[in-house]
Amino acid sequence: MPTASPIYDVVVVGAGISGLIATQLLDRAGLNIKCFEARSRVGGRAVSVQQSDLFLDLGATWFWHNEPLVQQLVNNLGLGTFPQAIEGDALFETLVDAPSRLRGNPIDAASGRFQAGASSLALGLAAQLKPGVLELGDPVHSLSEEDGEIVVKSSKQIVRAKHVIIAVPPALAAELIGFTPDLPADVRKAAHPQHIAVMNWAKEKYTLPTQAASAGGFGHELFQQPLGHGKIHWASTEVATEFGGHLEGAVRAGIQAALQTGFNLKS
Repeated sequence: MPTASPIYDVVVVGAGISGLIATQLLDRAGLNIKCFEARSRVGGRAVSVQQSDLFLDLGATWFWHNEPLVQQLVNNLGLGTFPQAIEGDALFETLVDAPSRLRGNPIDAASGRFQAGASSLALGLAAQLKPGVLELGDPVHSLSEEDGEIVVKSSKQIVRAKHVIIAVPPALAAELIGFTPDLPADVRKAAHPQHIAVMNWAKEKYTLPTQAASAGGFGHELFQQPLGHGKIHWASTEVATEFGGHLEGAVRAGIQAALQTGFNLKS
């Protein structure tokens, strides 16, 4: 006789900052939680490597004074930080011109960094979870609605959940995770850019800005609403309505998803 699939209150897909925040909040609330992470490590795009006594950030790096939730996590986890050095002159380089030295620093604003790298934020959150909550190296391949629950199939197991939080970028979820029923057409469309326009300002003779960035698509209203009759929720810095693309946005998205899920579970 086949063994019944374990049933969880909430399954979180992705152990980046948003996923870890949501998992921590729900775990502390006494719910039965499982968090799946495809990689063999936590942190997602917050990843650091150590060289001797130095930590090099290869992804998320900074936080700013107007990001209170990250600062609160730093304090709660007891993480060491230091100010980003901005004194001195800046080096400016284009694809066609030789590097030139600019007097002063016209680019950077005062910001903070983590002494042990940005991954220390993820490691600190993961360390507070109960044993067995995290499943590393086990990517989720499909989410299916069945008998009022969500069947979660990963590389190593099949479980059931009352709610699921998708804590990976929506475009990645749409590409790598099979949904039954399929994602609504408007959600799938919102997850993928319809057109990509690239402008290399370094080659624009009459502009040459110090930086060019776009936050297009962040905080889309479709990702503020759950799917699957209120059982599948979104959480990543891409869906944050504020501070999209920042660690602060990832924290806020994780909190929002956890609160939304917890409210539905208790209603």
